[in-house]
Amino acid sequence: MTAPTEDVRPQDLARLALRAALAAARDRTGDAPVKRTRTGRSSTARTDDRDPQPLGGLLEQLLTDHGWTAPVTGGSIPDTWPRTCPEYADKVTAGHYDPDTG
Repeated sequence: MTAPTEDVRPQDLARLALRAALAAARDRTGDAPVKRTRTGRSSTARTDDRDPQPLGGLLEQLLTDHGWTAPVTGGSIPDTWPRTCPEYADKVTAGHYDPDTG
């Protein structure tokens, strides 16, 4: 590197220092590209319990956590129809409910 003179601007000195550092680094590595190692972190989003969950999965987990078995005790829709819809109990009869199709 040359000795600085009075008319050299600070920006020029910074550029000269950077070029000298890059040249020294190239001399040490022999122009071999630097291989960067991955940190093990993925760029994909991760899910956790705060993310929206399907209702069916949550109900299954609730049954499992409490040791309940499906169908949950308390009666079926036809059995509880008079209590569920008292205003229609004398006009409409709930005859059948298929839990698989709703």
